[in-house]
Amino acid sequence: MMIMTMKTISISMEEYFIKRTTCAELMGYLLSPATVLFGPWISLETYTIYYIRHMKLNWKWAVKIAELFNYAMIHLALINYFDAYLIPVLTIRSWNVAFIVPKVTQNAFAFRASNYYVGYMAEFTMITAGFNAYHHFDPQQRWRYPVTRALTVEFPRSMDVAVQNWNIPAYHFLVQNIYSPFAEINKTSAVLMSFLVTMLIHGLNIRTTVVLLSLGIWTYTQEIIQDKLAMRLSSCCRIYACRAGCGHRLKFWHPITLVINGINMFLNILHLVFTGHIMHKDFDGSTVWDLCRIWRHDFGLLSHLIIVIWFCFMLYVA
Repeated sequence: MMIMTMKTISISMEEYFIKRTTCAELMGYLLSPATVLFGPWISLETYTIYYIRHMKLNWKWAVKIAELFNYAMIHLALINYFDAYLIPVLTIRSWNVAFIVPKVTQNAFAFRASNYYVGYMAEFTMITAGFNAYHHFDPQQRWRYPVTRALTVEFPRSMDVAVQNWNIPAYHFLVQNIYSPFAEINKTSAVLMSFLVTMLIHGLNIRTTVVLLSLGIWTYTQEIIQDKLAMRLSSCCRIYACRAGCGHRLKFWHPITLVINGINMFLNILHLVFTGHIMHKDFDGSTVWDLCRIWRHDFGLLSHLIIVIWFCFMLYVA
């Protein structure tokens, strides 16, 4: 349903192709077997181009689909066995608050692993159906249709990078069809509409809304502060990696830059655990106040304090 909604919204933005598409072709796009089960979203323009300029299947195609299926099965196994067998039960008591390290990390990782499973299965179905992000321009005839990048999400340079690589096609959908049109008015309306549409296509789920709001605040403030910090210190510590010859005095391997990026990566991982914990199935049907109580009981609001202290420090330096 979510993918169908995204396709329907994107159709309204593709006037050129919709006028040259028959009803049967349009239904083929909406009900494509490659996307109807696991996703991902694909634009009508891209779908049409793939249909006209499809690549011939070769041995690299077979190797790629076998590789993607194995990746998906590994993450499926992690979802089912990580909680029970891979991490021992350990509880640390600090400041009279039960900080349950394994349980919260298990819940958060199980949620992320489920996203990786769906992402790799989505790429598997796309490649199996003959869709290839390289089109026919790649002389090496490689096959790939990236949906998620697990390692980039697990160890993110910034929260914005994690959000982009969580679901790459969905991110492109929001940028092309929601953010860019409203950015012509102003950036604030573009951000608000992107948040609203994301919330709606997720079914107005309370937990998803809270997580999206938290990620949005973290991403926005992190971008502003790290940009100012990079300018102030002339350091390669912006939310995106600098290109060669960026002009910063403190390059990527400088100790100060490594410390800043390392602390930010640690806080990003902490925030992923913090937000992913409440997405566990045990908390279905929770209200906003229930989620606050869960955070307070399992984290003692420790992540809030660390994030606020680090932001205050970066603001002082910037």
